[in-house]
Amino acid sequence: MRKVTRASIYERIQSVQYYQWPGTTVTECLITLDNGFSVNGQSACVDPKLFERNLGERLAYDNAFNRIWQLEAYLLAEELFRDERRADAMSGFGMQAVWVADSVQAYADKGGNSYPISQAREVA
Repeated sequence: MRKVTRASIYERIQSVQYYQWPGTTVTECLITLDNGFSVNGQSACVDPKLFERNLGERLAYDNAFNRIWQLEAYLLAEELFRDERRADAMSGFGMQAVWVADSVQAYADKGGNSYPISQAREVA
């Protein structure tokens, strides 16, 4: 079973940037993923006398990381949902679905304008 893990998220992280707003205790963290999508996190300290930059960065990073976790969980849930719906839709077609999927894939492999349907082979 596929699942979202800390390791699977770490693998997707391409860069991490921090910014502290001048004159404030607000720290921003921007995490950019391998697909170019960026997620930001924030932290702030109520008492400027107690502000610690490293702690602010860690908390902002954790905030951004948790947002990514939610997005990745949604993405996985959507993939599983679509896989199940695809399998249900194709289950009534049996070997015909596999033949059609193989034909469409062969057409796409030859440069045709089509989406790969390799998942259909799992239904047979």
